[in-house]
Amino acid sequence: MTDLQSNTAPGRTHFIVSAVVEEFIISIPSLDARFTCRSDQTILKAMIGQGLKPLAIGCRNGGCGVCRIRIQSGDHHSLPMSRSRVSTADEAAGIRLACRVYPASDLLIEPMPLTSLSLGKSQCRAA
Repeated sequence: MTDLQSNTAPGRTHFIVSAVVEEFIISIPSLDARFTCRSDQTILKAMIGQGLKPLAIGCRNGGCGVCRIRIQSGDHHSLPMSRSRVSTADEAAGIRLACRVYPASDLLIEPMPLTSLSLGKSQCRAA
């Protein structure tokens, strides 16, 4: 998406967000899974919307870590994630939460879920 300035009253600036939405292919080779995802939706939301469950589903807001993935290739944008679930070192290694990732190109991903033992007390809910 691109922000464009519009002309408004002196001293005021408005931003208009372009509504260009693209569609990308998300591939999970280890599970022989592929699905489409729009640039305006998270990987997890696209997967759920298409009735697919190749990834675990938890809280859906970046707090539980159940939908952890490693992005092996492709461009994306990520929203903030719980550092208790994705450390800065994890993030540097390409690990993200599928519920917080918006694709900007086709993506090749791999599931990297936290084990139930490492989740501790989370706010996950069943899918």
